[in-house]
Parts: sequence; C-alpha cells; structure tokens
Amino acid sequence: TEETSFQALPFWGFDDYATKLLFPQGGGNRNSLMPLTNKLPLSVDKMEQLRSVLKRFEERLLLDKKFLVPFIQTLETQSKFHMTDRVFVASLLMVAFQDNLYYATEILKLLLAELIRKSSGRNPKLLLRRTESVAEKLLTNWLAYCLHDYIKSEVGTP
Repeated sequence: TEETSFQALPFWGFDDYATKLLFPQGGGNRNSLMPLTNKLPLSVDKMEQLRSVLKRFEERLLLDKKFLVPFIQTLETQSKFHMTDRVFVASLLMVAFQDNLYYATEILKLLLAELIRKSSGRNPKLLLRRTESVAEKLLTNWLAYCLHDYIKSEVGTP
C-alpha cells in the first residue's frame, strides 16, 4: 500500500489568532485593527506621559475588582451601550488582561455570578445563548484564549 502523508491543519500564531478573535471587524488585520494599535504622532515626552497614565489607570482602576465589576455593570445598563460596544469592551478587557488570565478569570466569575443571579427569575435555558452581555462575550473570548495551545498542538493531528 502507498503511504499517505498527513499534515496538520494550518493555524495562526497567538497574536494573529487573538486579533482575529477579538477584533473581527478589523478584518483580522493588525495594522488597520483600531486606532489603539496605530502609531500616535506624539513626542517622546508625551508618549512617556501617556504610558505612565495608562499604567496608573491599569493599576488603580482595572486591577480593582470593586471598581471594574460595577463599572461594567453600569455600562450595560446604559441605553446607548449597544451590542458592538459590549463586544468591543470585552475584547479590550481581554487584551488588558492577557498577561493575567487568573485575574480575568476572577472578573469573569464575578460577572457571570451576577448574570446568573439576574436570570434566575427568567427562563434559565436562555442564559449564555445569545452573548448579549460583556460577561458572555468575555467568556467566549476567555475560552478561545485558553484553547489556543490545545488547538495548535492537538487539532488536526493524526
């Protein structure tokens, strides 16, 4: 019999995978993804100042569960906070926490617990069905992040 050669499925590196997953509206192109990834026309001093401010924002607010969870919940109660906004916020949170998935998991657990508590009076079969909240989209992003290495190493191999 003739030997058949088998090749694994092609896969993206983590950067491309995450970009296509989190920001599909950018076509998966990291260069045209969103204004945050483009080079800003700032002087070196202004760029350092911006980095410092963003670092303080992360340390003082994003890494404070007592701020972040109510902030997300408040955003979701706003009538002008549409589905695309929810998806974008969940994606930005995953980018912010990609080096700290433990913290992302803690935030996700808090948001999901609140979502479950709110939906307990309604039909529980509809929970997590339509990805209508930041928590639900964050969950899908978190799962996809966690599955990348498995997909890369196991899927498509003989």
